[in-house]
Amino acid sequence: MTVSTANAGVVSTEGPDIILKTDGGFGARTADGQFSFDVTGRLNLDTSYSNGVLNNATQDKSRTDTYIRRGYFGVTGTAYKDWYFEAVMNGTGDQGSGAHFEWDTFYLKYTGWSLADITFGRAVRPFGLEQSTSSGAISTIERAAIWDLTNAGDTESSQQLEFSNGNSHMSWGASIYDNGDTSPSKNTRYGYDGRFTYAPIAEKDQVLHLGISLDDANIDASQFSASSTLGAKKSDGITFATGNFDSDRSGVLEAAYMNGPFSIQSEYLRRNLGSADAKTVDAKVSSYYVMGTYTLTGESRGYKAKAGKFTNISPVNSYGAWELVARYQHVTGDQGISKEANVYLLGINWYANKNVKAMFNIQDITTDNVAVAGADETGKSAAFRLQYNF
Repeated sequence: MTVSTANAGVVSTEGPDIILKTDGGFGARTADGQFSFDVTGRLNLDTSYSNGVLNNATQDKSRTDTYIRRGYFGVTGTAYKDWYFEAVMNGTGDQGSGAHFEWDTFYLKYTGWSLADITFGRAVRPFGLEQSTSSGAISTIERAAIWDLTNAGDTESSQQLEFSNGNSHMSWGASIYDNGDTSPSKNTRYGYDGRFTYAPIAEKDQVLHLGISLDDANIDASQFSASSTLGAKKSDGITFATGNFDSDRSGVLEAAYMNGPFSIQSEYLRRNLGSADAKTVDAKVSSYYVMGTYTLTGESRGYKAKAGKFTNISPVNSYGAWELVARYQHVTGDQGISKEANVYLLGINWYANKNVKAMFNIQDITTDNVAVAGADETGKSAAFRLQYNF
């Protein structure tokens, strides 16, 4: 009998040893920490249902949709220790026939200056707790209505220059960003925003978080609306203010407390839109939410004080982690008449492991001065998500 053998080639490097990461994803770094490279991505497969006031534009018909909410794929890494880069694309399958790929984030950050990190490119702007928290780490399928009702913190169209820093108890960030062609002359306008957070308690299993964010979009006579789907992504949504405005300023107050498996967080938004002509009335939009979570299996939510945000739960058991969530939201839009909405949410999340997560939410919505005469002022929604993150 003849035995065949094969010898693999020897891989060698001219510099420091390379360490490969294969636990839940793929990455590589040099042993001296000067260079690193990670492949990152996330897939959100959603099914949603909505009816009633959420779909007034389609005569209150109910609708059910299954779609790819997010399809992130990209790379992150460091070079010469002090330079961090991130380039992530998103397959926007939730836009139906308009589905396409676009850059979600694309930026370079310098971390070698002791006073502040410097970021340039398309990145999440410093504004709000839930907006700063990764969509893969939030406890509800969709963020609160606040983040529909203001453009502050949005990454979809803006490039920015940001200065930021933080430590074990606080964080701050300030940026100037490209606001696009928001003037009749089509000249680029630049907005600016900033955020400050403080955590007097920042322990592994206990956190007290406080924060404030301000934004001035610095617009010039442009058409804007303050609308929200109220957590029902594929619904028609509700418009609380619209018109031609030449001033757009937003502010958010944020607070959160976590103790072991229990957490509660809340944010309050105020957005003022100033009229640019006699046909448009000044608008004031405000909204707040209160959300509570409880992990049945005992784990705590992760928290990064240096960034002022929460991170995903990491299961400690082979059967994963189970989390209960409840949220109440209130929205008021005042533009000559006052429109209001109240949204009640219950949900449950299963963290199978650090990469796989399943979520289920149901909502009940009541409104005032939103629907046209004879149309339904209430609605319901439900959603399921299966998430794979690496």
